[in-house]
Amino acid sequence: MMPKKSSHKITSSGLVRADHKTDPLFTLLMGFVAYLAGGTLVGLLAAFFKFDVSGSFYDSAYPSDDFIILFVGAAIGGILLLLLFKIFTITTLIKTIVLSTLGIGCLFVIYFIEILWLFASGFFIFHLAFLICFVLANAVYGAFIGPIFIGARSIGFSALVCGLTAIPFGLLSWQTSGLVLAGINLAAMVLVASLGATTGLSIGLYRLLKTKEE
Repeated sequence: MMPKKSSHKITSSGLVRADHKTDPLFTLLMGFVAYLAGGTLVGLLAAFFKFDVSGSFYDSAYPSDDFIILFVGAAIGGILLLLLFKIFTITTLIKTIVLSTLGIGCLFVIYFIEILWLFASGFFIFHLAFLICFVLANAVYGAFIGPIFIGARSIGFSALVCGLTAIPFGLLSWQTSGLVLAGINLAAMVLVASLGATTGLSIGLYRLLKTKEE
């Protein structure tokens, strides 16, 4: 007799589903696209309704459109990711909105510390501080959102993976600081997209490791 194929299902508790995509690069792309789409939609709406689009995301006191892109864009990105992973339920929806908001709140605390560091440090130190804060922001956000998709035990794993893979996005975000395209602050968009990409990668890696264990 042929052995039965594994039929594990992914649920809101984060159980591995063997018949679902577990390629880390694929899940990274899913996260990147979902959050980029969410941030772009919100950014275009903010620009259309004439919210403040002037100034640099990191060099000014956070223009109102950047707040909206981060808070609302990240939440929409998380919801789109739920749909892409086919685990959209009322429970996961509420968790995503609440935890995404908490994660972004922590992110702003981290960047507030970075701004204080700016006034107390030299140019080189600030570059290093910027990258460290960007990494911490992704790690914290991943720790909040990752477990929705792969279970509460993945908090540490998600934080580590998201933090490490945020480095190239941090460098890109620094280079785009102050640039505005179609009324959208590109640095804010890079940050939102990085949250999705790093979270998506952590989901794929965790699932891959779990399926190999089984």
